[in-house]
Amino acid sequence: MLNRLNKFSPIQKLLVIIGLPCATLFACGSVCSVLSLLIANRSTPVAVVAQPIEPAQQTAPVVADAPALTNPSLPTVELPPAVQPPTPIATKVVADTPTVTATPVAQATPASIAAQGFEEGQVVNVVDGDTIDVLIDGAEYRIRYILMDTPETHGGVEPFGPEATEANRRLVEGQIVRLEKDVSETDRYGRLLRYVYVGDLMVNEELLRLGLAQVATFPPDVKYVDRFLEVQRQAQAAGVGMWGSQPFEEQPEPIPFPEEAPPPANTSSYTSPYDPNGPDRDCGDFSTHAEAQAFYEAAGGPVSDPHRLDRDSDGIACEDLP
Repeated sequence: MLNRLNKFSPIQKLLVIIGLPCATLFACGSVCSVLSLLIANRSTPVAVVAQPIEPAQQTAPVVADAPALTNPSLPTVELPPAVQPPTPIATKVVADTPTVTATPVAQATPASIAAQGFEEGQVVNVVDGDTIDVLIDGAEYRIRYILMDTPETHGGVEPFGPEATEANRRLVEGQIVRLEKDVSETDRYGRLLRYVYVGDLMVNEELLRLGLAQVATFPPDVKYVDRFLEVQRQAQAAGVGMWGSQPFEEQPEPIPFPEEAPPPANTSSYTSPYDPNGPDRDCGDFSTHAEAQAFYEAAGGPVSDPHRLDRDSDGIACEDLP
């Protein structure tokens, strides 16, 4: 190194002697500046805290005050819409979830229907044209149709009696019927007095329309008497049923049965097993005419015939019996 320095001219030697210290000082100053900056940055660190990003905030970044692209030569790029992540839904876990059982709806019972003016039951037996047996709330009741009467089939068959019974059977046998009371609950024989409906059809009125029954009034149960009389007049005019075998004549208003109680039954010498003041009896309940006649007289005949054993009112009951 010294050999090379000896070859320099005096001016070159002077420049080396002067420049070398200056370069050394500059290098030292630069190193000191760098070290000062490093020490200053390390003494004031910038704390960066990561903030959780809510799902609703995960959208495309928005650059504030971004300069508009005014250069028409640059293509316009449409960015796709930001895809929103599904919002998590908390799932509620219920252990041993009980089985839900529907509460049964209370059905209308005959008692509740009766409170509205109707009862409901099922026909279990057709006795004749105007009498049936109905099961109501598990108990069997005998029902007598109100405000009409059909020809008899027991203890002597009257004309159109079998036809009336068969028509009644076709209308109500096995059916669920609605029963409407008028005024009286029962007759003296314990039979329920009712208007009988199958659906919207009143069976009492239908038998009158078919000419297989006639109006019979038993006050005070006369709610539909005018309506029934009009139906009977139409059946008579058309000559249907029992009205077809005889010329039609305008029938007078039916004479109501007297409301006073019948005379008491004479049971002093009566020994038959049937109670004259008990349930209704027909000629078919007796084996002989003598037995029926004794029962008839004990029940008040011939002044009163509550069991209708003397159909022609001649004082002789059940004439067809031996």
